Amino acid sequence: NKLDDVALMYSCIEYVDKFKLKGGLSEMAKIFGTFIEKEGDILIRQRLKKIDDMKKKIAAMPKHKQQSAQKHLKSGHAPDYIDALRIKFVEIKKIRLETFRNEPRFTKSMTRAFETIVNHQWGKDERQTDDYMCHYMDMVFKGNRKKTRLTTDEIKFLCSEILEMFDFLHDKDIFLATYKRLMVDRLLDPNYSEYVII
Repeated sequence: NKLDDVALMYSCIEYVDKFKLKGGLSEMAKIFGTFIEKEGDILIRQRLKKIDDMKKKIAAMPKHKQQSAQKHLKSGHAPDYIDALRIKFVEIKKIRLETFRNEPRFTKSMTRAFETIVNHQWGKDERQTDDYMCHYMDMVFKGNRKKTRLTTDEIKFLCSEILEMFDFLHDKDIFLATYKRLMVDRLLDPNYSEYVII
């Protein structure tokens, strides 16, 4: 198990830091941050490829279908990307807590890395991650997740994870403005109920 090896390495470096040399854990924390950024870059490149594939598909459509497809592309709805980002965040957080014992330098490296990932600029005329997160929460509050019905506990659990990532956003006001708009739309929808109980 690679994580067991990393945990052993951490223990050895921690011991050396305390009694002999200094700076080993700081360097290890930097490596941890670089690893997270590389993992995030993989997710970003996957999303960019999906956007590019969708644009090519739309270009090949008959003219009368292109407008509807373009609207969907620009909607800010990217559940696959946000799901992948959320799962990666949970995975990395577990490593930070269990392997690196919640050591402050590793927490700082994780925060910086996720700030870089979450605030990635998708392009001048493209929706940004704050929009993706808002639309994901809107989907979840409606009791759905990629066509799967959710229980009340699942809704609360998924939203709490998204709100943890909210802390990494640089411009929280944009997120809150979109969130409020989508909330009003939900509340005005006669078919919407606040929690879906299954």
